[in-house]
Amino acid sequence: IHPNDSRKFKLVVRKAEDQDCRIRGSWNLLRTAFWEVLKNSVIHSHNGEVTVTMYRSDNRVVVDIEDDGRGVAPGNDDLIFLRFFQEPANMMSRKGKRGLGLGLFISRYISEKHSGELRYVRHKEKGGLFRFIFPAEQAEEQVAPIEYKLGA
Repeated sequence: IHPNDSRKFKLVVRKAEDQDCRIRGSWNLLRTAFWEVLKNSVIHSHNGEVTVTMYRSDNRVVVDIEDDGRGVAPGNDDLIFLRFFQEPANMMSRKGKRGLGLGLFISRYISEKHSGELRYVRHKEKGGLFRFIFPAEQAEEQVAPIEYKLGA
């Protein structure tokens, strides 16, 4: 996503209002992880619609980022998280500036450093669905910022 990009997109955010969806960690790193996946979803969406859904499941916070694109090619579900990997079909169809293939790798790394995970969820409908899962922060916990150095 670039400020000069003329494409329009629609971001829909859904959160269960009765659920506490706080997670513990570095705001800057988590923001980077979410941004990289969100950016990919906007780039690969067909009609520019991306939905972010946040909810709590047991003691975990789940954040789903879903687009209306063609999804990940079969067999690439885990490959997309490798450093420098780019799907060949997407490289040919992508207009303008191409990335380095680091966004999903970095997002997964940050998730794991926060005791979480990032995975691609395949479903019957078209589109990509990326799911972050983190331990939920308990309301009474005192929060101390956690900082990680990438590459450590």
